[in-house]
Amino acid sequence: MRSIIYILGISIMFCFNSCSQNLKKISESEVSKSDLQIAQDFATNYLTKLRNGEYYHFENEAIDEFKNQLNEENQKAIYQNLKNEFGDFQSLAYSET
Repeated sequence: MRSIIYILGISIMFCFNSCSQNLKKISESEVSKSDLQIAQDFATNYLTKLRNGEYYHFENEAIDEFKNQLNEENQKAIYQNLKNEFGDFQSLAYSET
């Protein structure tokens, strides 16, 4: 039994290690200002609608699977969790990529 637990533990550690990502911060000059503006506008619109008790109706901003997962109920539940954790949405600011 002890050897099974040992093998399982090593397998889990191997899985976590093989699935890790090699993330690195990119410089400000590499950040696309237009893409950044699109992301900021989307996030602001999305969170503002949720703050006002509405929900965001996705059009061509996301794939169908994502749209299906973020239906009205799920959006409101996610926002409620964010609100409970951090308070009502006020604004956002870019930090880094």
